[in-house]
Amino acid sequence: MRKVSQISAVLRLASSSSKRSRHTNVCRSYCTPPNPTPSGPLTSYSKLVEQGRLQHDPYQEKVASAFQNLFGRLEHFEKEMEDYHQFNKRSTSCHVTLL
Repeated sequence: MRKVSQISAVLRLASSSSKRSRHTNVCRSYCTPPNPTPSGPLTSYSKLVEQGRLQHDPYQEKVASAFQNLFGRLEHFEKEMEDYHQFNKRSTSCHVTLL
């Protein structure tokens, strides 16, 4: 999430400087580079099995997989909420006057 906070800082800087200028262009990439080492419950479970600290159990693997799915959905949800709040913050701070 470090990159998201960096992007948020850029967006905040752009919105604060927009008071001085009329036009601000901000680009945001929705593609993030893949993690070199994936994390999550299933990865942790697999590493413990490889290390011999746990015995492979299909049921435990199925549960870890379900938690991995939930973990991914929560990460995606968190990103959507950050985007939503950034959009609302910008839209409430900008006032448009129609002539």
